[in-house]
Amino acid sequence: MGSVLRTSMYLTCAANKLTKHTSTAQDRLDYLDFLRCHIEGLKENFPGFIQPSHHLAFHIYDNLELFSAVHHIWCFAGERFIGRLRDIPINHKIGEFEGTLLHSTCKGSAFRRILRRSDCPPLLKYCGQLINKVYGLSKLEGETGESDNIETGQLVETLQKSGALPNQLFQVSTPRELILLLDESTTSIQCYRRCLTPFGNYYAIPEATGKANSYVCFFPDGDRQAEWAAGQIRHIFCENGKTRFAIRRSHPIASPSNKQDPFQLFWNQGFQAKMFSSLFSNELELVEYDWVLAHTARWELCPGKTVCLCLK
Repeated sequence: MGSVLRTSMYLTCAANKLTKHTSTAQDRLDYLDFLRCHIEGLKENFPGFIQPSHHLAFHIYDNLELFSAVHHIWCFAGERFIGRLRDIPINHKIGEFEGTLLHSTCKGSAFRRILRRSDCPPLLKYCGQLINKVYGLSKLEGETGESDNIETGQLVETLQKSGALPNQLFQVSTPRELILLLDESTTSIQCYRRCLTPFGNYYAIPEATGKANSYVCFFPDGDRQAEWAAGQIRHIFCENGKTRFAIRRSHPIASPSNKQDPFQLFWNQGFQAKMFSSLFSNELELVEYDWVLAHTARWELCPGKTVCLCLK
């Protein structure tokens, strides 16, 4: 089992080195080394299972030498663009595709012009800001930036009328177990289904859409020198202007003291994974917002044992 796991992990580490946004000489050499270890593991564990693609994978190193990171040469961006073009409705009329693209472009330009008008509704201007932030778009030449100076009160009033104010949208009632955990006299807390992460994603409770957003890793007691622990967010709440979490920690696996976690060998290669029990503690643990390191991906390796991968 250990040999098979190492064989798979060598391929994972090679892929991590391959898909980095910047490629150094050491990264390229590490890729070759991990790929070689993976192929040797295949020969040992699965004799005869060698394909031409295993040989071709070694030539990716040559492309990295010539063109640097694979993000510069892979076809995903072009394929996504082709997919967008294909999704434009053309009524299956041959010869009218170019005209359809022109009309779609004109519609987009007209919408941008509306956003730049001084009498544009505040809600639309706010949506324009969100689009620019999400897609990294820059302002058009000659755009005055008036959308950045919308009166806060006017914007809040508009969003409240539309029902899109985030705090109202995600707020939930305070559960009894959280009140007991904090203080029975506490009445100033507000609970939410989800909140933003420092990276622009969301932390969420299990009842919210996207249960995987509730799985996180954190530093116990805020000690960043210690190894992180895994757990599940049960409650998100604000108290005195500070966001905090109530988390149920994953149980550790009982194992002999001399037995090392099999994934510990690959931490230095950027694959921070640990094995835990599939069960969570019944006790809630209060965790500050800045103690949380990142989300985790969980994979049930076998009944009772789960692998947690830090996604930072």
